[in-house]
Amino acid sequence: METEVVPTRSRKVRRGYKFVLLLGLAALIASACETARPDAEALINLVNNERYSRSIPFVVENIDLAVEADRWAVEMRNSCTLKHRPDLSVGLPPGWTVVAENVGVGSSVGGVHDAFMGSSEHRGHILNSGFTNLGVGAVWGNCFGSHQVWIVEIFIRIP
Repeated sequence: METEVVPTRSRKVRRGYKFVLLLGLAALIASACETARPDAEALINLVNNERYSRSIPFVVENIDLAVEADRWAVEMRNSCTLKHRPDLSVGLPPGWTVVAENVGVGSSVGGVHDAFMGSSEHRGHILNSGFTNLGVGAVWGNCFGSHQVWIVEIFIRIP
């Protein structure tokens, strides 16, 4: 009687495959977004610079929030309508306790950020020390004959 030897993979190797698979999935999700990485980084830096200048802890970027923010920015751009998401809890990661959203449109990322800081409600979201995570969507498009950037910032607290 012959015995067939089937090679087994160690747990470490299987974990390695899972890790690579998760990295690939994250890259696929990120590539499906329309938000240009430099625009997202600029907004996150602008938010954290405002917080730093007031000794407020930084917010960290959250990929789940970024995907949802991008989805909504695309929706606003495609409909040429500035509006908040009807259900702010959609697309949020598990464990969140508080959510807020800033939406804006303008001719530049910095200009929209300045407008947020000029509004007490939007500035309050940016400077709220209770928020720990941020997702940003910033997509460009032509509406009403003007090339503009449509921006969504989603803030949450994860204890």
